[in-house]
Amino acid sequence: MMQAMFITNLRTKINRHRAAVVHNVLSSWYGMGTLYLLLKRFTMQIKRIQIWWRKTCMPRLAQARLRLLNRWLKLERADIVRDIKLRDAKEQEELKKSPPEQHPEILKRQESFGLSGVRETIDIGKLDLKEETRKSRTSVRIEKKNTISLKRFTNTSQHINLLSSSP
Repeated sequence: MMQAMFITNLRTKINRHRAAVVHNVLSSWYGMGTLYLLLKRFTMQIKRIQIWWRKTCMPRLAQARLRLLNRWLKLERADIVRDIKLRDAKEQEELKKSPPEQHPEILKRQESFGLSGVRETIDIGKLDLKEETRKSRTSVRIEKKNTISLKRFTNTSQHINLLSSSP
C-alpha cells in the first residue's frame, strides 16, 4: 500500500513538472504564435486571390486577347489589301506609260498570280502569328544566351588579365 502511494505521488509530481514545462513553452510562444497565425491567414488570403484570378480573370483575358487578335488580323488584312491595290494601280500606270517589255518583273508577277492576284498575295503576305511568336521567343532566348555567354567571356578574360598581370 505504501509503495502504491509513493508511486502515485511520484507520478503526480512528474506530470505536474511536465505540465509546467508545456505551460512555460506555450507562454513563451504566445507572441510568436499570433505572428505565425497572422502569416498563415495572410498566405491563405493570397491563395484565395490566386485561385480567383485563375478561375475568373484569366479566361476573360484570354477571350479579350482572342477578340483583339481577330480584330488585328482583319485590320492587317485590310491594310495589306490596300497596299496591294495601290501597288497594282502603280504598276498598271507604269505599264500604260511605257512598253511592257521594259517591266519584265511586273509581267512575270501578273502571269504567276493570274486573275486572283490580290487574293494569293494576301495569303502570301498574311502574317503567321504562331510562327512570328515562336521566332520572337527564340530570338529573345538566343539574345539572352549570347548576353550571358558574353558576360562570362568578359569576366573570364578579365580574370585571365588579372592573373597574367600579377607578379
